[in-house]
Amino acid sequence: TISGRDASGRKLSRGRPRSASRPFTPTQQKPFRFEERARERPRTIMGVKTEQDVHIKRMEAEAARRGSFRANPIPKSTREPRFENILWQQDFRRRTNHDAAVEVLNQMQAPFSFYERDKLAAQERSRRMRKDPKRFQVPFKAKDVPKHVKEGPYFSGRGAKGDAQHRRRIQNDSQCHDEHLPEQRWPFVSSRRKVHSTPPPDFSLEPSFKVSDTRANRLRARSIRKLRRRGKYASQEERELMEAEKLRRESERRAKLYVRMQQAKARSLGLTPAPPTATEKHTLQQPEPDISSREPKRDLENRKDTPAQHIKARHKQVEQQAREIVEEVLLEQGLDVYKYMEQ
Repeated sequence: TISGRDASGRKLSRGRPRSASRPFTPTQQKPFRFEERARERPRTIMGVKTEQDVHIKRMEAEAARRGSFRANPIPKSTREPRFENILWQQDFRRRTNHDAAVEVLNQMQAPFSFYERDKLAAQERSRRMRKDPKRFQVPFKAKDVPKHVKEGPYFSGRGAKGDAQHRRRIQNDSQCHDEHLPEQRWPFVSSRRKVHSTPPPDFSLEPSFKVSDTRANRLRARSIRKLRRRGKYASQEERELMEAEKLRRESERRAKLYVRMQQAKARSLGLTPAPPTATEKHTLQQPEPDISSREPKRDLENRKDTPAQHIKARHKQVEQQAREIVEEVLLEQGLDVYKYMEQ
């Protein structure tokens, strides 16, 4: 036989040999009594109520799940044109308000006459009066009760006498106040008599005294003159004239500076001669010759690459371009071109 197996080929156990008299019974595990103990434990009212609620909700959910869904019928409001009705109401309200505003505006327009309105009002009033059954009745209005009815002759005469005395007393008091009584409404005591004002002093003449000329006065006068030159105390028109004059002087200065710069540049390039001195002005009476005739001959003779006539033509062309640039700048500044070109 094979080691570890019986005659039938089954694997032999290495443990204790089995008994032939007692059958094999596997061990059955018994759970602990945790669940039974929890079930047997007395429950509180709150716990019982909670379990009942959970059970009821579970049953409702089961019933809802088993039940079939049935939708409610479509309401009639979904088929009504509510949006169109809202738009129509808004348009109607807008047109009504517009017509009312136009009517009010027509009533407020000027020139306006009350003739038509008064005419319509009179017609409406006459129409109402024709329908009134009491239109011919005049309402009764009693006259006022005369004073002598409630006053006797003694009291009326005494009252008139007292009124006359009261008026005379008021006149006497007023005259006394105007002449003798002091004024109590002012912080000083003065009479209420008529005040005769004295003539004002004559300020046209120069005063006899003279203010001392101090350094503070001189500095103040100097600052005032400086501010006046700047236009501090000038009107709007004077300030505008001063600004225009300032701009004109600045434009002339810039134009002269530009002309001098162009002349210096041309002289540095050999296009124009340097300005003559005082002795040369007296000695030379004839007009200056052309620039091309005053070119240095030695510079032209030393040039071997370009003919002399081409160089002269190029110099004249550059001079003409410089003159055009100067004229254009002067015209942009709004100055007289030929005046500065002659200078």
